[in-house]
Amino acid sequence: MREFVEVIEAAVKEHPLSQQILQFLVAHDGAMDTIDGVAKCWVNSDPVAVKSVLDSLQHAGVVVTRVLSSGTYYRLTTNAEILQWLTTRYACCDGAQRALASANDRQPRMV
Repeated sequence: MREFVEVIEAAVKEHPLSQQILQFLVAHDGAMDTIDGVAKCWVNSDPVAVKSVLDSLQHAGVVVTRVLSSGTYYRLTTNAEILQWLTTRYACCDGAQRALASANDRQPRMV
């Protein structure tokens, strides 16, 4: 089993909101928001709980941050291997396939 799978599954077990956040991210290709935005718009939960979940998912390599002048934004990784696994585990719509295809397009190709 790939190492990241164990880390992601541990994060999901530790934080029930993890699954909701992962499903949202996989379904909404390109989604990116602050902790408050994730809490209010994605999962309707407490920002403190959401921060803890996002920290765990970031540690697992699933979520990456982007710091802008308006704050720190969280989004799904572009790692194709992780996206493939997430797509098979959490996909519920076409957004997951678009995220995977987009990540695959960014991978270097051997010529």
